[in-house]
Amino acid sequence: MLNDKGFNVLVLLDACKPEYLEKLWPGTEAVHALGGITHVWCEHFWQRVCTRPHVYLTANPVVDWKAKKLKVKHAHIVPVWQHCWAKHTEYELGAVHPKAMTDYVLAWVEEHGQPEQMVVHYLQPHAPYIGEPVLPFRTGNLHDGPTPHNDIGVHQAVKEGKLSWHDVRAAYWGNLALVVPEAKRLVAALKGRIAVTSDHGEALGEAEGAGKPVQYGHAGVPYGLIRYVPWRVEDGGSYEASAIPTEEGAADSVAMTERLHSLGYT
Repeated sequence: MLNDKGFNVLVLLDACKPEYLEKLWPGTEAVHALGGITHVWCEHFWQRVCTRPHVYLTANPVVDWKAKKLKVKHAHIVPVWQHCWAKHTEYELGAVHPKAMTDYVLAWVEEHGQPEQMVVHYLQPHAPYIGEPVLPFRTGNLHDGPTPHNDIGVHQAVKEGKLSWHDVRAAYWGNLALVVPEAKRLVAALKGRIAVTSDHGEALGEAEGAGKPVQYGHAGVPYGLIRYVPWRVEDGGSYEASAIPTEEGAADSVAMTERLHSLGYT
């Protein structure tokens, strides 16, 4: 379903489970993901799917990191995370709030116009969990080990009895409940063929089968648990596409490293 002629706007909800999104946005289908983690999705997207010039506005700094590594030339990347990163909850979890993301994207389109193709990459429902309910301590990093910005990983907290999988799923629902209204607001404001999907799924305590260990997240998780992502298409009507800006939108490398570190990538 995903190809470079199949969308004018591609809205990504990072680490989104299709069966969860369908409950908040009925009519959503489940399709196979391009990859099991963001940087793999990016590689497949740029090399196999979208090979034409496009704008990519992202709340996830992994996109900038991967583009730099691959030396991608046909994506004009706008590092929204560099402009809208903030601390959330009493545990000061760093992220781009979905409302800030939508506001930034709409302001960008107001200034530059809507190009023929653009990608809008929200961070949520991906951890850290900044919605309700708030987890009782600073969990939310991407892997099981602690980082300087997280006292303990989610999976380890469950193993130690400090969280239940019910708690984790509730926090994930909280993130999804934050981002879905903002994605709907964005979709309503843009034109053309608008596809809503995700880069990969998310494991929230599921197992591959009887006797198999339960899993969390997506890094290192068996692909069978995260291979499905949501897919829905909205028709925003015709429009006259604007040219892609020529100015550079390069991310600050120091800020990128800090943001990746706070998310548990490094």
